Order: sequence, then C-alpha cells, then structure tokens
Amino acid sequence: MAPWRHWARRLGRWALNVATVASLVLCLAVGALWVRSYWWYDTCSRAVFRPGPGAAPEFRWTAWESDRGRLIWEFHRLRDSHGIMLVVGVNDPPVWEWKAEPADPYRWERGRGILDCRWGPIRWTSSENPASTADQYYRAIAIPHWLSVATCAVVPAARALGWGRRRRHLRRLALGGLCPTCSYDLRATPGRCSECGWKGSRAGAG
Repeated sequence: MAPWRHWARRLGRWALNVATVASLVLCLAVGALWVRSYWWYDTCSRAVFRPGPGAAPEFRWTAWESDRGRLIWEFHRLRDSHGIMLVVGVNDPPVWEWKAEPADPYRWERGRGILDCRWGPIRWTSSENPASTADQYYRAIAIPHWLSVATCAVVPAARALGWGRRRRHLRRLALGGLCPTCSYDLRATPGRCSECGWKGSRAGAG
C-alpha cells in the first residue's frame, strides 16, 4: 500500500473518531436540555446595532432557546429607514446574554412567537412588515429535542453497530473453523470458503 494511502486512511479514521465523540457529546447535551426544558426556559441571545443601507441603522437580535421540549431559533431585524431609531450603539460590539427562568407552558401560545407553519415535527413562522417608520423582519423555527437527539445519535449508533459486527467477525476467526464472512464450516476446506468464496490463511488456524 502506498504511504499516502496509509496516512489518508489513518486521517480518515481519526476524523471519524472525532466526529463520533463530538456527536455523542452533543447527543447527551441535547438530551439533558430536553429534560431540563420542562422545568426551565433557557435562552442565549445576541443583539447588535450595525449601519444599514445608506445612513439608516439596523438592529439585529438572534436567540437560541430551549423550551418545553423544543429547540427554537429566532431572528429579528429592525431597520430604521426614516431616522426614528437612535444611532447610539451602532459601533458598539455585539451584546451576548444568557438567562434561565422557570418554564412557562403558554409562552408561545400568547403570541410572542406563534409558529403557524408545520413540516412534520418541525414548526416555523416568517413575517416581514414594511411599516411607515421601520422595516421589520422576523423568522423562527422550532425543532423537537427528540429529533435533534436522534440526528446526533446516528453516527455513534452506526459506529456501535460496526463495532459489534467487528467483534462477531473476530470471534468467528477465533473459533478457527468458521468462515469470518458467512460462518460456513471450513474444516473440510481450510483456507477457502466453498459457500461464499472467501480466501484467507487464517481460516484454518487454531
């Protein structure tokens, strides 16, 4: 085997291990948020003023939330097209804020962000309101925690299944008289499987 292929294989295996660990940690973290979301409402937000088109300032607010079994992303944009908003804060750095408060089962039902569209378990809303004093833009999407946990668990689950298959493969090799591919008895034809065609010097060892 060429050296570059060997190193490429090692690098790919290392990247897959890192992805597996990261997916597992993320799966556990989202699972913990899932359980916590029924007692506590967690939100991490970022607010920033920035210059908009021309001289009109623009305010942007982004939030990531965990609430009542859902992960929610919200985005608000308020653009002052008529000079009503103060320009103070345009050059300030973004403001990050994290807070937690007791969960409110009616938070979304009171109109703070009604998710009026649905695609399977995913819900979202979208609005754009060019008003007389400001242009308002709003987006929100909610994904169930269980869907996020299931998505994050795909890679670790696939690796676990592969690990289980490898253990069974090594166990068949350890027996010495079975084909490592199809478990066919190789005592009559050691070194070659007449069932699936597998060849190997280790088949008849033991």
